[in-house]
Amino acid sequence: MTMSMWVRLNSTAVQPLLERKTRGEGGFLHGFNFNQTPCAGRFGSRFYVSACAPGACSGANFIDLCAGPHRVGWNHLLATYDAATGRAVLYLNGVMQSTATRGAGLVTEDPLQPIGVGVDVVGATPTSSRANASIADVTLLGHAASATEAAALFGGTFDRCSSLANWRMNEGAGTVVRGVGIAAGNGSSARAAWSASGPSCP
Repeated sequence: MTMSMWVRLNSTAVQPLLERKTRGEGGFLHGFNFNQTPCAGRFGSRFYVSACAPGACSGANFIDLCAGPHRVGWNHLLATYDAATGRAVLYLNGVMQSTATRGAGLVTEDPLQPIGVGVDVVGATPTSSRANASIADVTLLGHAASATEAAALFGGTFDRCSSLANWRMNEGAGTVVRGVGIAAGNGSSARAAWSASGPSCP
């Protein structure tokens, strides 16, 4: 799996950026958030993944990587996880930040659980835990991106239509977030304000 997104933080508060709950695994999930605690006392972005087979999740199967600090303005986050090898990799602005290998297993998603972009979702209901940030160009792949693919996602040359799902989030108005890709659907925006500026390409 691969998760990729652009984000511009407006505060250093702990906040969800992109996440998807796993199925029946005691609340384990995978995704990005912004936090200080796991980043050696400094603020940075985390990528976490439930690296386990169905029914076998525990704290020992949880990979938690950290990247930071962010530069001022827009930053690109990209993380990969290879279920066959158990290896996870985290990039910040096109530069590899950290890697970890822990076991090997499938990341089992709940098909009824929506992907939360800038919000924590429990069941099908957004919670009050929301990001104080601008978010754009969210991309999901069904495989661990190669270094070449990671560079293309950062550089803006990756074919979004070949991705599992991509949401540009550049509609500018309304509540519908249009998706493209092999398995993408449209999303809905609630209590979000559209930004006139997008991420700056490298």
